[in-house]
Amino acid sequence: MKLGRNEACHCGSGKKYKRCCLDKVSEKNNNDRTAPTDQSGSFHDACGDKGFKDEAELWDNESSEEEYSAESRDTDHDGNSTEEDFRTEHFSKLYSCKKFVEYIPEISQEEQSIVDEWWTRFKTVYFKKGIDPIRCLELIKDFCHKNQKLVPNLYLHEEALFEIQSAFLQTDQYSVFIDFLKWFRNHFFDTYSICGMFYDTYLVEYYLVHGPEEEIHQYFSLFHEYPDRDPDQVMRLVELFKATNHSELLVSLLRNIYLHLYYSANVFGGSAFVIPIMQDTYFKYCKKDYSAQDIDSLCEDTKALSEKVPSLGIIVDRAFWENHFQDIFSKGFSHQFPSTKNGVKDYYRKVYKHFTGYLHENKNMQWITADYYASLVCDYLKRPLTDGKIIKRPFQFSKNNLDHYIARTFQEIIGIKSIPSMAFLEALWYFAEYLEQEKLFTLEEKFNLKKSCQELFKTVYALGKKNRYATCLFNNLASSKIEDTP
Repeated sequence: MKLGRNEACHCGSGKKYKRCCLDKVSEKNNNDRTAPTDQSGSFHDACGDKGFKDEAELWDNESSEEEYSAESRDTDHDGNSTEEDFRTEHFSKLYSCKKFVEYIPEISQEEQSIVDEWWTRFKTVYFKKGIDPIRCLELIKDFCHKNQKLVPNLYLHEEALFEIQSAFLQTDQYSVFIDFLKWFRNHFFDTYSICGMFYDTYLVEYYLVHGPEEEIHQYFSLFHEYPDRDPDQVMRLVELFKATNHSELLVSLLRNIYLHLYYSANVFGGSAFVIPIMQDTYFKYCKKDYSAQDIDSLCEDTKALSEKVPSLGIIVDRAFWENHFQDIFSKGFSHQFPSTKNGVKDYYRKVYKHFTGYLHENKNMQWITADYYASLVCDYLKRPLTDGKIIKRPFQFSKNNLDHYIARTFQEIIGIKSIPSMAFLEALWYFAEYLEQEKLFTLEEKFNLKKSCQELFKTVYALGKKNRYATCLFNNLASSKIEDTP
């Protein structure tokens, strides 16, 4: 049977299907109907017929009458739509975001000549001879000391500081750039703030690598003051904190702004900023010896959160959370792989929850990070389902398929997202150990998957070092020894 709109979403987020993955599935289906027929390079094409089968061969016909009934109840007869719309409008006004105003003052022709003359000198170390990052910073600081009023008119935020940062990444003197950013922030904050969220991300990544972590919180100030100015930059930090086991920093970043991001008309997919708060809400009760009182408190807390985001459809049902915890802490699950669509979904849902518990207990991961790693793996496992296929064998991996998947899933305008890509490969490394422990993998299969992960990781790591300083937080996998060589 088709997953009902008001049922718990199969991804394990704790939200109703209609408020979670329904739109993604609908959008994917629409894209598939309009996409070119050439699927070369896609995940299911790379897999060929190795375990994938057309859905029509195994899926039952679904009742259009039942689906219509569910739609009708949701939109016409449940009595909540009007109230929900009203509350959403109310919260949108309540959590409106402060707008950032970029100000570059007008200057005289004589002052513009000073700026132009400086750029003429600056280009000798910035362009013609290749970037000399040390000398670039010296010239910038010299100008700032002598012409404080004209600093915004250099327009360093348009390109120069980003190119200088990139050049420093290729050296062993990155701390020089960090010291400059702190100086620039302290003395020319108005100019700094024009691209301050980018610069503050550089500072956060540096202190995440070297410490002390206490320094990081101060660099959340622009994100807190102008939450929806650059949601992509906020998400970069969210992904970084999830991937590196820093739940406290993640919650500190989002706690006072997640509702602003969710209700902002400028943010697409604002629920992604609510989910970490929701996870922080229920994972504090997640333990093997949870009590009935824990479940009661959890339901109260999730209900309070649900009232703040009524349109998200957070599940507050006691039975749901009891089952959720039971699956996380179960000793195992049925190894019999099902042959129906819903059966496959349910199988992977249990794998996801059980693997989350494994990562928390065996790899010392905080719950939010363990959940993130487990979801990365299960998104890969379920990908053929979104491509209109169903899987005959549950755990299929090859270096070629993983390569295609990374390129397709973590792509950016230029290159790939290095942090999620490395987290995905590290998650698969642990997943190989998990599958062997659960007797779902042989030693040879574990070795082969780890070998593929390590080879791909080295490529992603080399690319990431050119773009993000935080890449070095993941260098352990590149040098890890693969045990149990067949």
